[in-house]
Amino acid sequence: MTESDTSIAGSDAAHQAEQLRAWLKARAPFHRFQAEEVTRHLTRCVEEWGVSQRWTARREAPSCAKPAEGRPPRQGYLDVKFYRPGMSAVAVEIDRGNKRWSLEKLEAEAANGACALWLRWSARPSTISPPAGVGLVELRVLRHRRPGNQPQLYSLA
Repeated sequence: MTESDTSIAGSDAAHQAEQLRAWLKARAPFHRFQAEEVTRHLTRCVEEWGVSQRWTARREAPSCAKPAEGRPPRQGYLDVKFYRPGMSAVAVEIDRGNKRWSLEKLEAEAANGACALWLRWSARPSTISPPAGVGLVELRVLRHRRPGNQPQLYSLA
């Protein structure tokens, strides 16, 4: 991928990240969900966003990323991958935390020409920045602590 291609992919990622952020804020509110429910809900909403643009969605799509040197070999999967007619694919990872493997997968997808988006939901700001060419969609949530060993609940802020 040339420097010009990287710049175009990066601007597409920034644009699509802003579009997805607006879509989620308007159409994906949630209140007092457990962590797994939040991720399922956001995955469904991301899929609806892409399909509304007439893109073909695939959940758990294989990634082109390979684990870093010294890590055991494994196949990486993307949470959602969209195929856009006549355009590059859109690769999306959805995380509650700062998962380096997610960013490595997205970086590899961007280097391969895809529009790469990292949807991160958390009560705290990310402690790691996405690499160049990866668009960040950061959703702030409120954490509702519960007594004992009950799972925490989350609401869109």
